[in-house]
Amino acid sequence: MQEIMQIYKENYKDIQIFISETIANLGNLETIAKSDFQDLFDFFPSLELAYMANKDTSNQISDNIFRNKKVSKKRENNLGYILDKLDVKDKTISITKPYVSSVTGNNCITVVK
Repeated sequence: MQEIMQIYKENYKDIQIFISETIANLGNLETIAKSDFQDLFDFFPSLELAYMANKDTSNQISDNIFRNKKVSKKRENNLGYILDKLDVKDKTISITKPYVSSVTGNNCITVVK
């Protein structure tokens, strides 16, 4: 795992640019969410989890959607703690620094659009 984190640290600018531009070019995420984010899972094979959150309240408003399953999530789960981890902030896409996911237990980043 340390090797992966080292590779990420050495290449994070390029990785973040790639992720930001790809997400921006995919279009409306609400439309993609209607298909349980299948386009995102197809484009990002390492993507583990996707969900929707209210941009004003930071509350999760959808189930946790994994590649092959959907797990009901208590509505209005506040995700503000993730916003504190934001590293790259532009007008439309923000990306957190790497952290350990409380859902999967794996190292991850969160992309906010």
